[in-house]
Amino acid sequence: MVEYKINTASAEEIMAFLKERDGDFVPVLSSRVNPDEYAVKLKNNAVNFEAWDSGKLLGVVSVYMNNFDTMQAFIPMVCVAPELRGKGVARRLMHDFINAAYAKGFFESKLEVDKNNVYAIALYESLGYKLESQEGNSYFMVRKGQEDEQKNA
Repeated sequence: MVEYKINTASAEEIMAFLKERDGDFVPVLSSRVNPDEYAVKLKNNAVNFEAWDSGKLLGVVSVYMNNFDTMQAFIPMVCVAPELRGKGVARRLMHDFINAAYAKGFFESKLEVDKNNVYAIALYESLGYKLESQEGNSYFMVRKGQEDEQKNA
């Protein structure tokens, strides 16, 4: 049974999750960042919405909610283990994030996704994200509004 939590994973647990899921990212995560340093950065600076099953971290949506000038949240990472994909876990984690962001006054969020990651793009579009711009292989998508996303879950 999947349990949903916020900010309970240690940097070491996030690190292990990232290393195990490295090849699931498009492009491969380790080709862009050092997974060890990235895990520490996410633990220290992001709000991490987590999915756990049998004591193992199997999904994370990491969000920076620290730009108080624009009140725009930024999502640097969405990743769910293959065994939980297609079961609504990423959608639930995104709903949890959206509701937490609204509660803090962040009514807009932005993310970057590889233009070839069609499954992620479909998820984001279904949640109301729209293409804002493109740089190389990256799409930058933005979601604006204050609806209670949980009602659509």
